[in-house]
Amino acid sequence: MTGVIVFGASFCSGMQGMQTLSSSSRTLLWQKASNLKFLNEDISLCGGPENRKKKKKKQVSLFAKSRNIYISPYAGQSKATVVVTREQGKNGKLMNALSARGISCLELPLIEHKEGADYPKLANTLRENEFEWVVVTSPEAAAVFLSGWRAASFPKVRIAVVGSGTGEVFEEARDDRINVAFTPSKATAKVLVVELPKQEGGNGEILYPSSAKAGSDLEIGLSERGFKVLRLNTYSTESVKSLDPEKVAAAIAAPVATFASPTAVRAWIELVGPWNGAAACIGTTSAKAAKSAGLCRVFCPESPGIDGWVESVMEALDSMCSLQA
Repeated sequence: MTGVIVFGASFCSGMQGMQTLSSSSRTLLWQKASNLKFLNEDISLCGGPENRKKKKKKQVSLFAKSRNIYISPYAGQSKATVVVTREQGKNGKLMNALSARGISCLELPLIEHKEGADYPKLANTLRENEFEWVVVTSPEAAAVFLSGWRAASFPKVRIAVVGSGTGEVFEEARDDRINVAFTPSKATAKVLVVELPKQEGGNGEILYPSSAKAGSDLEIGLSERGFKVLRLNTYSTESVKSLDPEKVAAAIAAPVATFASPTAVRAWIELVGPWNGAAACIGTTSAKAAKSAGLCRVFCPESPGIDGWVESVMEALDSMCSLQA
């Protein structure tokens, strides 16, 4: 690959929107922007669909009209084609999977997790109460729950997870005292609400350790089925406040960015402003946030997970290649 695509005037608009950067940093990025050259010849960003056998997976997508496409002569040195935005240390699986497809990544963590207001209550809640289910809907919620569970001296619990990605956190804990007892047929909270079984002789009480920013659909849905749901906001997801200007410039130049949460989408838009690249989201929740934020090319798998996410990234790259057709 000879370079990384930047999309028309959106690059300059993105520069204007980067209010979190210092004046000197913005000046540096504007200097980089002035070096951009219009590309009149055809380029292949990802080898094109003719160079790989594309799996037929249903994608959620929305396309906008093509705009002018520019290429930065220096951007090719970084070989960054896809931006990964999860918290520092949480991007490895996606990056490895994309690397296996021959795709290079630029890691730009846009979010960080902080202790939630209810986390101090978690250990005592587990010690003093018995729950029919503990419902966990994200890998981070699983990691935080395990911390509180250990602090509570390993009480017996029955775990329900939204999908395999969350379940892997419990598997990787390698502790026989805690196992996943239920995973829905489709990795969404909506399906979990419908399929979560009631235990014979169970008390109907559910513990839902959650992000403070998570919606209330899951707890409302379970309550409507007759469960008594105790929600604890054990962690919160916040935007990273300090970013490397050089990495930000390279990220804006990338054709595809990946998102695993609405918070990451909001952080990206706050950082770059209007952007004409493609978003590859881990699931429908992030995809809806991306569309609501005004992104025009949005892709996601039907069920969250690394494999489907990788396919969505490939679809997003193909969509950018098609602009050159």
